[in-house]
Formats: sequence, structure tokens, C-alpha cells
Amino acid sequence: MFISYSHREANIVFSEIKKVHDAGYNVWYDQGLTPGQEWDDEIAEALMGASLLVVFISKNSMGSINVQDEIKLALNEQIDILPIYIEETELPAGLKLRLANKHALFKYLSTEEDYLKECIKTFKKAKLTVSERKEDE
Repeated sequence: MFISYSHREANIVFSEIKKVHDAGYNVWYDQGLTPGQEWDDEIAEALMGASLLVVFISKNSMGSINVQDEIKLALNEQIDILPIYIEETELPAGLKLRLANKHALFKYLSTEEDYLKECIKTFKKAKLTVSERKEDE
């Protein structure tokens, strides 16, 4: 899965990435990209190779052209999308239209248990598999 987020929420998102990774799922996010790399090509290739885009929705992420570009690429490439709202956020009109039929999670309104159950259900629907290292544990 590919993770899209605003760096302003890195502390929240990294905690969520750790939970997903600890559950055995392969996760790609933009940590490790270095200055001078063709980061837009690397990000696009990683996203196009993903089965699921998990986008953390916040006022900051909706103000990020990079996050919006990642969502639009996923939509154009017919990659499953899981919007996770980490705060109440109004989507820009175009994204509101294009994401209207996507199942979204509202983390800020859910209990942690319900939120995690819904995440796992969505991961299974997207046919994500748990890595062998977790299956053996």
C-alpha cells in the first residue's frame, strides 16, 4: 500500500504506518527520498505499483498539491483508495466529486478498535496480503 499524507501530520501518520507494518502489511511512504532524486518519478512509480492508496485526510493534506496529485493519479490508474479522515475536513470540490463513492474511515470519530477493524477489512477487500514473516509468527 502507498501512504499519502501531509508532512505536518507526520507524527500521527507514522504511528499509523507502524501499526500497519507491525500487522504484516507492506507499506510505501516517502521517507528515505533524498534531495536530488527524481522524487516525482519515484513516487509515481511506487503509487502505480501499489494495490491501495491510503490517504490521510486533513486540512493540511487537502492543501497539499502533492497529496492531491497522488489521489488523482490513483483515480486515473484505477487504484483502490482508502481515505482516512484524521480531522473534520472539507474536500476541494473536484476531490469531493471524485471520492464520493469511496468508502472512507473517520479515525477522529471512531474508537481505535473499530478503526483498526475497518482498516483490516478494507485491506482484505483490496487483496493486500500479510507478509510471510507475520504469517509464521
